[in-house]
Amino acid sequence: MTYSVPGALRTNIVSQTYLGGADNPFSKTRAVLDMTKAWEIMKAVTNGTEYLRDNSQAFLPLEPREDYDAYLSRVNRAVFSPYTQRLVRAATGLILRKPITVIGDPYWTDVFVNDVDGCGSDLDEYARRLLICALTYGHSNTLVDFPAPKGAKSLAEEREQNRRPYWIEIDPSKICGWRLDREVNYGKLIQVRIAEQAVVPDGEFGEKVYEQIRVIEPGNYRIYRKKETTKDMYTQDSTFAGNFDSPANEQDYEIVEAGDFSLGEIPLVTVYAGKTDTMTSKPPLLDIAYLNLAHFQRQADLIHSLHVASQPLLVMEGWDDQTKDMAISVNYAMATQPGNKVYYVEPAASAFEAQAAEIQELQ
Repeated sequence: MTYSVPGALRTNIVSQTYLGGADNPFSKTRAVLDMTKAWEIMKAVTNGTEYLRDNSQAFLPLEPREDYDAYLSRVNRAVFSPYTQRLVRAATGLILRKPITVIGDPYWTDVFVNDVDGCGSDLDEYARRLLICALTYGHSNTLVDFPAPKGAKSLAEEREQNRRPYWIEIDPSKICGWRLDREVNYGKLIQVRIAEQAVVPDGEFGEKVYEQIRVIEPGNYRIYRKKETTKDMYTQDSTFAGNFDSPANEQDYEIVEAGDFSLGEIPLVTVYAGKTDTMTSKPPLLDIAYLNLAHFQRQADLIHSLHVASQPLLVMEGWDDQTKDMAISVNYAMATQPGNKVYYVEPAASAFEAQAAEIQELQ
């Protein structure tokens, strides 16, 4: 039986704005997916030659009818000139050319600034890393954490136990999604989901690495971990966010930790270099990165062409393909039959000059 729905009752369903299940903590929101393409370009120009070689199909594709062994030879000769990295570091050095000065309690000015992340990084070093990330990807994040209580009853006892806030640098690609309360202060952050690696001891010397998501909301947090997904720490992909391209199914994860904290907001601070909206941005050097990739491709072509051109092709007119026992060397001369010719063929130098000029123009 077929039912006819009146036009007034029909609705246009808008496509979902996430990749994965609506209740899946591993799903990625559309805003993250939209930024991923630009992040991949910036990742390529900052990670350099090895990354570009490993992902050569995207950045140095196979030419039509090109032999695959010859293609691999071309890829392995390609080298990347890190012009974008130099611009990012030069801009960072210009912005942070003077040390950061902190005024206030001596504990913060003399102790905290010398180790802001619990790993020995002082304030200037941490700010440098944060700014490099923001200039590269468009924004960067800092999560403020605090060790769990250990029975301290006063501030002095907490400081004796070295219990104090510390900063965690969060790469923008590790944030899978967030929610905003648009009715409060133009969009207050009320939920954020962060991809993490959990390294768990295995046996006496081994380790297991689990993929997990930390969900933080004002006053509470939860940690979801994938089941039965361990990886060798030395063989896993260093770009952990890439493991979330295929979000886990509902039966593939579980809550392994949850708790409350006294702060009534999410302790996440975002620094922008190319803000487009809350938690979203555009890399300010994206156009420069595309030029840098174009330079890499042209330079790879030139290097390969010079390698091929350095081996001139010997042409023997009037000789059949059954000729044997012929040695070609600087110590040999060749006697030919009347009318037969022997000569080398090599490309004109003007072709290489044009490529070199284009590379200089890109620089």
